[in-house]
Amino acid sequence: MSSIKPTAVAVTLGLLAIGVTIIVMSDADTPETKRSEHEAKHLVNCIGTAAGFFNNLRTPAALLSGASMGAMWTTFGGDAEDHPKLQGLFTMFAVSTVAMQLSVVFMSTASGIKLMSGQFNPMAENCTEFMLKEFEFAYIAIRLCFMTGIICFLCSLIVRTWFTFHRRKNMAKAICFILLAAVSQMINFFDYTLVESEGSYWKLWGRLLRLYWSEWTYGFGNSYTCWIWPWITVGSVVSAMYFIVLSFSRNVLYFEAYEHEIQAQNEKQSGTQEKIQLASATLVATHDSVNKDDDDDEDAVDSADDADDTTVDDDAVHVGTPQ
Repeated sequence: MSSIKPTAVAVTLGLLAIGVTIIVMSDADTPETKRSEHEAKHLVNCIGTAAGFFNNLRTPAALLSGASMGAMWTTFGGDAEDHPKLQGLFTMFAVSTVAMQLSVVFMSTASGIKLMSGQFNPMAENCTEFMLKEFEFAYIAIRLCFMTGIICFLCSLIVRTWFTFHRRKNMAKAICFILLAAVSQMINFFDYTLVESEGSYWKLWGRLLRLYWSEWTYGFGNSYTCWIWPWITVGSVVSAMYFIVLSFSRNVLYFEAYEHEIQAQNEKQSGTQEKIQLASATLVATHDSVNKDDDDDEDAVDSADDADDTTVDDDAVHVGTPQ
């Protein structure tokens, strides 16, 4: 256990280093669009389009989060005990889907309320420019959380497929590759929908992390405790990464999550075996008792036959003796 914790810490720090690298690269590779001062600009009111964007993502995100909530508590019986890491991976994908999609629902709803405040300039050349100017964090976070939630949902289907068809390896591999192709094409099409300044799916994540670090770590609002919540978020994410690495390295994520259920199942199986053994012992004892009774009956019958034979011989003797 003492050697596992430093390894988990090292892996967690490595993941954080990768995240910092993505942030730096996204900062260096995100050019700002420059236009000539003499170029005519046709400005439009983007409030309606922005409200439609938030509403269009909120509904499917709510449906997907509802579908994943049931999957959070799904176990695979004996197969899960044979493959605890896969069970833990399935649970993590389901939880990530719920967290991502509920974040989309909340941020879309809250951003819609923010639209009602009027504390911004609603005029822009297009809605994308308006969103990046006035709702940059919400716009990027909602798109990325919605996309990542779908990816996590498909990955959970991949793990469940492997469980369902674990005795038919070729069928399991075929379905897994189909779902993997869907994930890959979704990322490809997501990159197609991005403007030049947004880069790609991975660079957009880096841009979101950089934006959170530079503008959101001190919080918003008039409360003197507003700075606490961003740091709680950062600390919770780092702690989650650490414990995920620690759990998978110890191979006990499934048993940590369902310890009582497995214990109850084992006790039930143990009780069933004890009942079977007791029933077998009772059956054997009954069989021995029946056999003993049969032997006693046979001995009694033999004794009676011997007594009858003796009586017949005595009668014959008395009959043959002269008076």
